[in-house]
Amino acid sequence: MMTGVDPSSPATAPGGRDEVERLVRDALRRVVDPCSIAAGVPIDVIDMGIIKAVDVRDGAIAITLRPTSPFCFQLDMIAAQIVAKVQEAVPHKVSTEVDFAADWDPEMMSEQARARLRAVRPASQDPTRPH
Repeated sequence: MMTGVDPSSPATAPGGRDEVERLVRDALRRVVDPCSIAAGVPIDVIDMGIIKAVDVRDGAIAITLRPTSPFCFQLDMIAAQIVAKVQEAVPHKVSTEVDFAADWDPEMMSEQARARLRAVRPASQDPTRPH
């Protein structure tokens, strides 16, 4: 979340913190989960539900990630891409942290992302449907 705001929702007003949050959200939408690419359905980190929190304050942005698996070997690459894309968008210090205690499940994905996965995967292999 962005300072208490859903990172997938539009900013409420132009300028100031809302503008920075919009720019950060737009930058995060340009970071795609590499495993979703491998599955043939590129999904950005917001729609994947990987972004747990974004805190914007005092010229710094702290982004907390929720890994889809505690064994994800792509986390360093995802974090580096997040820092690079956000720093391209806003002149702030950007840091990332991974919260390994935060559980992720497919329900954290946006409905649009789940629908895209269902369109290419049979129900028996779809992690977004109960078995």
